Amino acid sequence: MRKAFTLIELAIVLVIIGLLLGGGMGIFSMLVKRSKVIETKDNLQANIEAIISYATSNDKLPNYSNYKNILKTEKDSWGKDFVYYADANLLNDNSICERKTTNLIIKKCKDSTCSNVSQQIDNIAFVILSSGGNYNNQTSLDTSSNPNVIKIYEPGVKVDDNSSDFSRVEDYDDIVGWVTLNELRVKIGCQGSQIKIVNNELPYGYVNSDYNATIFADGGVPFSSGGKYKWCYEGDIPPGLNATPAYKSNNCIGDDESLWEQSDSFSISGIPSSQGTYNLKVYVRDDNDPSSNNDNIVSKSFVITINPQTASSSSNSGPTGAQVSFANNIDDFNTVENKNEAISVDSSTNILYLGGNTNSTRGCFWFPTSQKLKNKTMRAYFEFTFLSEDTSNDSRGKADGFTFALMSDKNDIDTCGWAGGGLGYGGIDKSLAIEYDVYPNNYYPVYDPSNNHIALDTDGNIKHISPNPSAEDEGRYIGHPATWLEDGKKHIARIEILPNYDKNCNQKKNGKYIKVKVWVDCKNCNDLTKDFNNISNFEYCIQLKKDLENVYFGFTEGTGGKTQDIKIENFGIGFY
Repeated sequence: MRKAFTLIELAIVLVIIGLLLGGGMGIFSMLVKRSKVIETKDNLQANIEAIISYATSNDKLPNYSNYKNILKTEKDSWGKDFVYYADANLLNDNSICERKTTNLIIKKCKDSTCSNVSQQIDNIAFVILSSGGNYNNQTSLDTSSNPNVIKIYEPGVKVDDNSSDFSRVEDYDDIVGWVTLNELRVKIGCQGSQIKIVNNELPYGYVNSDYNATIFADGGVPFSSGGKYKWCYEGDIPPGLNATPAYKSNNCIGDDESLWEQSDSFSISGIPSSQGTYNLKVYVRDDNDPSSNNDNIVSKSFVITINPQTASSSSNSGPTGAQVSFANNIDDFNTVENKNEAISVDSSTNILYLGGNTNSTRGCFWFPTSQKLKNKTMRAYFEFTFLSEDTSNDSRGKADGFTFALMSDKNDIDTCGWAGGGLGYGGIDKSLAIEYDVYPNNYYPVYDPSNNHIALDTDGNIKHISPNPSAEDEGRYIGHPATWLEDGKKHIARIEILPNYDKNCNQKKNGKYIKVKVWVDCKNCNDLTKDFNNISNFEYCIQLKKDLENVYFGFTEGTGGKTQDIKIENFGIGFY
């Protein structure tokens, strides 16, 4: 006989079945919610990619009126519209690639008042969000602060930060995605065109001659009207010149933006009335942030050199464009080791005399202010005359002549080299020189006027570095007439030192070698404001040592044989 369930047993069974069904429904509900969250995150990411694709084609973000047409999926998994926030500056102009900042940030908040911020993310381009399973957008864009702020809360923080949606405080569950400006720039392939000042230096001017220079800016977010940029400058403009725009400040960055003046470019013009060197710093800003002062700003320092009024070379005024010349600075030079009156100066005619027609002389003639040589082009010009012809057999050991020399500013300004074969240069450490060396024209038993030569020497070592060595003696300059140099006639010398070459004398960006070029008796080569492109008499590339990044310049002289008498005039030099 089968025994039936009692009522108590049936009740227990029904309770167990109910518990099982209730637990299963809870698990099922959790699985459904998780699926919706995953699907929404996938759709949110697809929408981010869709907006990036739009930005790639248009160099701007979609505005609030058309962004839904751009999205891959307009609604989240709960059937509510995705929300879109964007930096206002990126919506209406084609300037993503020119910007480096936005006016939108994200704060990750650990409490409802956002007094405890775990992270701040600057320069946000745009945000996409879903209001989550509670169907309530709890995230808003706060435009009352600068920059504008979007607050994102940790899950579970009870908050309602968006008054335009349902007004109920509950656990924060919004699903949020964002892209920073830098991420957007990379994804759309920007080449990094930020605002910059294009010029690297300004031209030299001359007293009582017209001067014009224009400084240009590029990139950034130009103004749409009234001039592309705003300008401000600090420092001095030479007397007689005017700046346009004219706004000058002691602290451009600290001044109100409205004081800066707007223009496409910054120009300096007029007729300078006084020679000298003037330093100024030019600032430019763009329209990156029309509503505030978070603009892109860059600056660059410049030097304007105003040279003396030019005149013909016959008056010993020096070459065009000289920063230092005998005409204006001959009394500023220092005479060093003036052995046996090796050096004398005629200030009334601006002429330097070397040798003094006296035996066994030595002397150095340095300008006492050092000049930057690294990454600079040096151009020098002078005229020289050997006033007497050396016929002494005692002078056959390359022991007579002079050099134009550069030495490190780490040396003392009273440095001078050896006499005789040193030409007043030998033994000067950390140096470089072009030597003008002579033999007696009647040297016996070999009559060879080609022994007159120019050569490059370094570190006080008379080693005759030359691209034209002869079998007999490396460094002689071959191929000139018999009376070359010691003919009693005026000869012209031009020297250039050019930066950024390699050891094979090929131009190279940031190259560590310099090219030394020398001309003798060149024509129309007295303009130091530009390179002289005629074929040089001497050309050689040598590595620029760190000690020669800043240099003193001048002349050295020495006689080891009989006598010499050399006239140097119309000297001028510039470092550009």
